[in-house]
Amino acid sequence: MLKIALIGYGKMGKMVEQAAINKGHEVVTIIDPIFNNHETECDFLEKADVCIEFTRPSAVLENIQRTLRMGKPMVVGTTGWDNALDDVKRWVSDSETGLFYASNFSVGVNLFLKTVEKAAELFLGKGNYDVAGIEMHHRQKLDAPSGTAISVQKAIAAGSKRENESIPFSSVRCGSVPGTHTVYFDSPSDTVTISHQARNREDFASGAVAAAEWIQNKKGVYTMEDLLCHN
Repeated sequence: MLKIALIGYGKMGKMVEQAAINKGHEVVTIIDPIFNNHETECDFLEKADVCIEFTRPSAVLENIQRTLRMGKPMVVGTTGWDNALDDVKRWVSDSETGLFYASNFSVGVNLFLKTVEKAAELFLGKGNYDVAGIEMHHRQKLDAPSGTAISVQKAIAAGSKRENESIPFSSVRCGSVPGTHTVYFDSPSDTVTISHQARNREDFASGAVAAAEWIQNKKGVYTMEDLLCHN
């Protein structure tokens, strides 16, 4: 059984809490402005075996620094901080602990990324095809493009040997859509579409808890590819 600290208690934080309890773990503390407990958060974090962070881009780097300084392994689900990845890797090395991050913790999404990478290699390397993507999320989602959309761009780039920035990707924010990512390979003769549509966020929450289990006793920075390939 793990003792888990949740940093952030929005929709995802609440779902991670339930997923953790369902797997027999204990949520020992929750750090969120709604609880007004920031002044004693170090005491709260001390109780935890691992921290799971789902907040917002403006807060995530400070949360990472604070948690790593305490030597606690960490799972980060917040996106929008890729440009600081080198700094985070240095902080993790200095802390001699582990950090697991993902733009999306769904197993299906990560298999989708592998599929898109291979499709990009085939369609963009051997045919008269162009590529574009579109992602749709609920209107409360803060970042656009989503972290998953950026990962899709990177998968296309890896498969096609193109630059990420050359791959057009549109973002739509509407209603309560959990998340849909679609890639189009288009030629004068036909269009091939590959899409992933989430029905809910439960798979994301379960994946975050699985990452918290996996990161125990590991040092360094890890992603879903490490979990899926080296489990």
